[in-house]
Amino acid sequence: MKYISLWIALSFCLGLGLAFKVNLGLIQFYIPVIILFGFCFWCINHDRIFLLIIFFLFISLGAFALAAEHLRPDDDAANFISPSSREIILEGVVASQPTVYPGKVSFFFNVYSMNVDGYRCKCSGKFLAYMQQKPVSFGDRLLVEARLMDNPDSRKKRLSKIFIIKSCPAQEKAARGVFNFIWLSKLRSKISLIINSRLSPVSSALVNAMLLGLKDDLPLQLKKMFINTGTGHIISISGLHLSVIVFVSLIFLKLLRLPYALRTSFSVILLIFYCLFAGASSPLMRSTIMFTVTLLAYVLEREPDILNCLSLAALVILVLFPSEIAQPSFQFTFISMLAMIILVPAIRSLPIFGYLLKNKYLKFPVLLIISSLSVWAGLLPLSLYYFKTFSLIAVVANAIIVPYASLIVINGLIFIISALLFKDLSWVFGLPLELMVFILVKMIAFFDRFPAGHFHFT
Repeated sequence: MKYISLWIALSFCLGLGLAFKVNLGLIQFYIPVIILFGFCFWCINHDRIFLLIIFFLFISLGAFALAAEHLRPDDDAANFISPSSREIILEGVVASQPTVYPGKVSFFFNVYSMNVDGYRCKCSGKFLAYMQQKPVSFGDRLLVEARLMDNPDSRKKRLSKIFIIKSCPAQEKAARGVFNFIWLSKLRSKISLIINSRLSPVSSALVNAMLLGLKDDLPLQLKKMFINTGTGHIISISGLHLSVIVFVSLIFLKLLRLPYALRTSFSVILLIFYCLFAGASSPLMRSTIMFTVTLLAYVLEREPDILNCLSLAALVILVLFPSEIAQPSFQFTFISMLAMIILVPAIRSLPIFGYLLKNKYLKFPVLLIISSLSVWAGLLPLSLYYFKTFSLIAVVANAIIVPYASLIVINGLIFIISALLFKDLSWVFGLPLELMVFILVKMIAFFDRFPAGHFHFT
């Protein structure tokens, strides 16, 4: 079966969807997994029956994975807190890069000890925490006084409870170490500060979003313009950004006359490092896995199949984080790629596009329009559902802005490297970067104001 990984991924997604709709316990999904796993050995020599059982097995595994993710251990901190609890003291570690909002900051908080109304105990649990703006960093150890709230969207965010931190009597900065990822967060924050100090507020916010995955400082009006023009993927690190990194790294290593296998291996390591460095969002993980599989296939002299690569990426992410299937970022990144895989060949086969593609001067812009049209058509239902926006200008806007944004990514990477290595010379690349981002904002604003370019629904 050519697309076995696709069918496995689809069946796993179907199981996750079933678990979202049917609120059953872990044991109810565990029993079908064991039964179907046993049937696999019984009918391994019957191809069609075997594939059918594999299909239902992965449906059961998907449902089981989501139920297991929502299972709370006996020592979960929420089990020790009742609605009548008056004093809740927590000790834990900041487990994510804090997100800054007006007047407050949020982060994931791993709790390992607590004191509830004088009763002290060891515990565990990962919670979403909100507190008044305070300089906290990934990996910091905190002693906090908090109150517990129910998460109204717990099935989508994997967290059933939220802590509202009232005060933070003690804070210990994270220890540095090579074998943890705290130093990556520190490096990310350092580069963000450099960008903020060299560029204007709007330009620094866009560069932070496009290169570091930090979107906290993006103006709300600018976010709306990206949504209205259908170019929001520009500020989400994904395939566009990684393709630039892979292209530049392969060209640079080729100039050093390194063997192809060594160049490719180094590029894969660089991709994984950048994925962890930039926050490992769903679009970034999807692109990293697909690029890694594709590059390794070429090293092994195998022809990569893009649909199988996409299916493998989805399966890896959902096995690690089952609830990601309910997140818009996951849905947008995978459906956009699936739309390109399915619709681009179909549109290219149309007579009008076939004729235009024969012209060597028109081939590149026509391919951009075809790709943009495919993504627009695939994401239209999601755009209507999440943003209540119907963007007609998105096809033209993406065909123009996507190649231009790749130039900004290249210039931005050069600017960051120069700022880290040659601090006094960073302005040489900072000035053109400022100008390029300024032009990008003007282009987005132009398409946003275009007559009948987009429509909003309530």
